[in-house]
Amino acid sequence: MKNLKVHLDMRKNAAAFVASALTAVLCVCANTTSSFMLYQPDTPQELNRFRHIK
Repeated sequence: MKNLKVHLDMRKNAAAFVASALTAVLCVCANTTSSFMLYQPDTPQELNRFRHIK
């Protein structure tokens, strides 16, 4: 019985950790995507020589 309680506590702790990790990843990804859409620097002119279609 004691072993079962320890097992359930470990599962709850693991679930809480995974949920917080996924929430952090979601926040980071959402902020980087929106900031990338706002700031798109121009490509350097030196890269035009590597284009296949001019």
